Amino acid sequence: MNKSKIVSIEEICSGDVLLCYNVSKKTDFIGRGITQVTKSEYTHAAICIDSLNAAESNLFQGVRIVS
Repeated sequence: MNKSKIVSIEEICSGDVLLCYNVSKKTDFIGRGITQVTKSEYTHAAICIDSLNAAESNLFQGVRIVS
């Protein structure tokens, strides 16, 4: 049972956890590993900082702010 919900940018608040997936299904080996181990479509998560920015991290770049 898939309970994912796509929300508009207006619905996102600071502190929200954003679960992310790759629509094209082309992802790196870490993302593929995460989806296989968790049996989920999500490849990573980010946390909303404000209405325009989120923080995410990856193995190679560490934590970064994305818009």
